[in-house]
Amino acid sequence: MAIGTVAVLVNAVAGVLTVWLIAEAVVSRRRHKQGDGRQVKIDDPYQAAFLSGGPLRAVDAALATMSADGRIRIIEPGIVIVERPEGQDAVERALLTAAGQAPNGALNTLRHTAARSEAVQRIGHGLARSGLLVAMSRDLRVLTRWARVQKILFLLAIPAAAFVTPLVNDGGWTPVGDLFLVRVGPGLLLAAWLSAGVGWNVGDRLTGNGGRALSMHRSEHKDPGTPAERVATMGLGGVQDSTVRAVMIAAATTAFVAVAAGPALAGEQVSWCGGGGSATSCGGSQDDRGGSSCGDGGSCSGGGDGGGCGGCGGCGCG
Repeated sequence: MAIGTVAVLVNAVAGVLTVWLIAEAVVSRRRHKQGDGRQVKIDDPYQAAFLSGGPLRAVDAALATMSADGRIRIIEPGIVIVERPEGQDAVERALLTAAGQAPNGALNTLRHTAARSEAVQRIGHGLARSGLLVAMSRDLRVLTRWARVQKILFLLAIPAAAFVTPLVNDGGWTPVGDLFLVRVGPGLLLAAWLSAGVGWNVGDRLTGNGGRALSMHRSEHKDPGTPAERVATMGLGGVQDSTVRAVMIAAATTAFVAVAAGPALAGEQVSWCGGGGSATSCGGSQDDRGGSSCGDGGSCSGGGDGGGCGGCGGCGCG
């Protein structure tokens, strides 16, 4: 078979899969995330942090507050020392509990443990009940995972294209050994980039109402006064102490690189695992008690607050 024919087939397959993925993403966005145009105001910095950066951002807001008033110390190379175990709200108390479970006060372990706590996950449940976040339903979860798989397959196909040249060139090498790669490489790279974009878009939990609420909150807090509000609106760049800021950014960057490298290096990637109403969306099957069962051994309980997920090892927290 000629190189040109195989190249056309490869590009066609990549194109069809990418168009299908984009179409599914558009449909899912309209179904789950479009919003009804309502303007919902948020005043709590933890809610703003959760909307802008998920549960880890909410934990970072509490860390910044407790570090600023001296209740904890954050020192290099990423160690948290509790000076005064005084929690002024549920998130701070969850953080102190997590500090007791973190080996040697490791900042990264503390952040991830606190982010999976019931107090932090409940913030997401409340935002979902207000229509600002959308639960990760089974179809969204499958689409997100398929987008990730498709991106990896397209990226792996690029170096593989150089090695199959003899097979598609009537059994012989061509003077230009990367001819097949030149013909299919750009299309595969574009398809991988689009697949990555779809995965990010589908994985984003913010609804249209949530985006408007976050935008309004940021416009009303252009000069945030509290450490929590600074982190909520500006990210870790809003931490005023330069040493603490550098340590927290280093911990967050290390975790991000580990997640990008793979679950084996990252441990559990933290995300919000719940939904609003009387049940949570954990990627498992809904049971007859209003909760959801997790396919990998964890469980989320239903209830008036949208379900609890503290310590749930598998219901979308990882």
